[in-house]
Amino acid sequence: MTERDKERGSALWRCFEQRVDPYPSEAPRTPPRGFAAFLWEGTRGLRPYILGMTLLTATIGAFEALLFALLGRLVDWLGQVPPSQIWDRHGERLLWLCAIVLGSVGLVALQTLLRTCSKSSEQESQEGQMDE
Repeated sequence: MTERDKERGSALWRCFEQRVDPYPSEAPRTPPRGFAAFLWEGTRGLRPYILGMTLLTATIGAFEALLFALLGRLVDWLGQVPPSQIWDRHGERLLWLCAIVLGSVGLVALQTLLRTCSKSSEQESQEGQMDE
């Protein structure tokens, strides 16, 4: 990895790392009692990232299920249609299959960026607490 690549990468990460303030101006409060209330309070500042991760994970799961269903259909088509006629009969569906595969790669990349961003924000917060 060259220095230029490292600079580009660090600029991208800096953008995500600045999303959550690790040193809030208000003094920390005693966490509320109750499991749900405690979780709600503990996720302050990270809720949009958690929501994004949840939605992306669900969408990726749906894509995977759709991909397996389409691959099953593809095997059925290959058994029923002569190979020279596959594109003529099922070309549009094959294009949709390609779009789903490419879309899932993009979603996984976005989810990975979001996960990395939330982890680095969490680590900065923990490092800030250790310094105090």
